[in-house]
Amino acid sequence: MMSKKKIYVCHETGNKNHYIGLEAYCDANEIYCCYREFALFYQIKMIVKTGKLSLLLKLFVNVGFLISLLISKNKIVVLGAAPYDWSMLIFYPMSSKHMFFYHSSWVNWDGSCVPKSADHFLSKRVKASWRSFLECGVKGVFCVSKRTQSEILKAYHVNSPTSVVNHSLDRNIFGRESRVNHSGDLLKCLYVGRIVEKKGIAEILSLASRLPHIEFGFVGNGDKLEYLKINSKGLSNIKIYGHQVKSKVADIMRKYDILLLPSKKGYGAWQELFGIALIEAMSMGLIPLASNHFGPNEIITDGFDGYLIDEKKLESEMYEKILFLQNAEPTLITDIKQNAVLASLQYDKSAIAIKWGLILQKYLKGSDV
Repeated sequence: MMSKKKIYVCHETGNKNHYIGLEAYCDANEIYCCYREFALFYQIKMIVKTGKLSLLLKLFVNVGFLISLLISKNKIVVLGAAPYDWSMLIFYPMSSKHMFFYHSSWVNWDGSCVPKSADHFLSKRVKASWRSFLECGVKGVFCVSKRTQSEILKAYHVNSPTSVVNHSLDRNIFGRESRVNHSGDLLKCLYVGRIVEKKGIAEILSLASRLPHIEFGFVGNGDKLEYLKINSKGLSNIKIYGHQVKSKVADIMRKYDILLLPSKKGYGAWQELFGIALIEAMSMGLIPLASNHFGPNEIITDGFDGYLIDEKKLESEMYEKILFLQNAEPTLITDIKQNAVLASLQYDKSAIAIKWGLILQKYLKGSDV
């Protein structure tokens, strides 16, 4: 009996939500999708902090995987590393022995805004390794958005094929029993994501105080959660759900009509990228009101399946749009909700799986199990 082929996803922290489409491709082709993490120092820190045995076992597995790359060949590895991460000093030399593919959602590749500092004593070597890896070392580049693809191709002479593989939906969880038909009742607003300053939490709180007749819900966790709890006291129209598993998030979304994503540009001109919560909410029939950043701009057709908000007028435009929708004919609300659901269909995991396969299938025959 032949062993199943394997595709290794090597990510900094092993975020499986980014690879739902790849998992669907693997399931359809009887391939193991194996997750490994390369941020070993972070893992050691978490082991010391939590004392969890499971994290120690995971560390051993990840170290073993990195060692195996040194002594084996022909593994298929999908690498999810932030631009200019120093780990490229390790991965680029390994790319000559294995079939490496790069996966990214980052949209700034001119060096002006990167999540990892490119200013240290190894910076020249790191940047040179990244250039060599993307131009010569990879078999393919998978980009979460069209913007990511265009920026990478603008910055590097990539000689391998590229493919846009958006984040995707699991319709076994999202898209079922969507809240589409609107009867004219009061609309309800929901925020889903990290509870941090740059996500516009303060602006949503202010809206809730100005619109006491409309319910506002918050799903997520972050360093501003305590701030949210303290400043929402006395506001009976706010519900805080905290962090929830995906199935529970879907259940919560069914109770709401509008998704609020008022992100604010941060250090180095950070912008909201291709958001999973956004497409999940649209699949559930929520009308998105999102900052006009790179990610939402590629997903939302303004005025048709949602609205793009000018960041300079975040609160005032959201306020106006909420009142407009609240006073609109129920048929208009239903139409926009239906358009949002239809727009989300292109992100179904089966559709995204095909895009992963366009590049991967060529290399599976020659891979090591």
